[in-house]
Amino acid sequence: AVATHGEQYCGARRIRQLGLGQAMTLKHLQRHGLESLARAETLLLAQDYITGEPFRLIRQRESGLVAVHPFPRRQDMGKYYPDQYYGEKPFAYEINDARSRFRAMRRQIKPGDNVLDIGCGRGLLLDRLRGAGCAVAGTELSEHSSRYARETLGLTVERKNIEDAGFPARSFDCVTMFHSLEHMPCPETALNEARRILKPNGKTLIEVPRFDSGYARWFGAKWFHLDVPRHLYHFEERTLLALLERTGFQTLSVRKYGIVYDAFGCLQSMLNGVCSEFNLLNDITTKRKSAWTLLRSGTWRQRRDALVSLAALTFLFGPLLLVAGGVAAFGRGGILRVWATPFPQRENE
Repeated sequence: AVATHGEQYCGARRIRQLGLGQAMTLKHLQRHGLESLARAETLLLAQDYITGEPFRLIRQRESGLVAVHPFPRRQDMGKYYPDQYYGEKPFAYEINDARSRFRAMRRQIKPGDNVLDIGCGRGLLLDRLRGAGCAVAGTELSEHSSRYARETLGLTVERKNIEDAGFPARSFDCVTMFHSLEHMPCPETALNEARRILKPNGKTLIEVPRFDSGYARWFGAKWFHLDVPRHLYHFEERTLLALLERTGFQTLSVRKYGIVYDAFGCLQSMLNGVCSEFNLLNDITTKRKSAWTLLRSGTWRQRRDALVSLAALTFLFGPLLLVAGGVAAFGRGGILRVWATPFPQRENE
């Protein structure tokens, strides 16, 4: 989050590489050309629900980009992604997501297309695309998830950052990033690489949580989709579209909601305001925690929180689907889904 073009989205990566920790003084920042971080505006304080560590969300005044601070170092990322974060088998929401994402893509692809999913997780979407006749590949940094994609589904998945995967130039008809761009240390680098490997008439589909949504404003630090520090960046419509333009893409369409996504995020955000344990309903629905175990042998607070969470899911999720539809109608939905294609003048780069 710095002012210069080349560093605007990679300043935090440079801080990590330089070994600067939480005590980043103005002298340090000035020495390495990152002094604009010292002028960043703090938007809110949030806490990692896994480690309990505090973080700030800062907006750099020149670029408007929102980023987590302090920026996690690569060697520290393991504690933010423990094995139980992924679970043993695909969750119900992963299966639903793969179905929904395939529906979003099927009018834009055809049999024989080469499709790359960046941050493909267990590969459920790629498996559907393969079934539709596409040639598919993926990248996924999690060994846990990528192993399922490779060994169970038989998919080709590189356990590398996209810029390190070495895909040939102009080799893909479609490149997707579903809720992965916000996890990347340098989104600009990832998008430049996506443009390089796309065919001239190829398309990219990007979906991220929407930081300028009504939900983010209403719930603040309780918003489920902040997910600090795993979400390194938080995109608004203007900052995402500006980044796409800067990396050589023209926007084709923008969708600003996801009804099921928004309804569940709203429900979990509400529960984060009343339960003592953050994101408990999500942990139960993803089987990271057992509701039965909590109800049978948990503390009284754990039993209470589990009961409240399950009751809310039973009685409030349906009405919140209707609320999400109304919020979407007013343009305040909780995700950004953007289709884009390389600018024609960039074709020969």
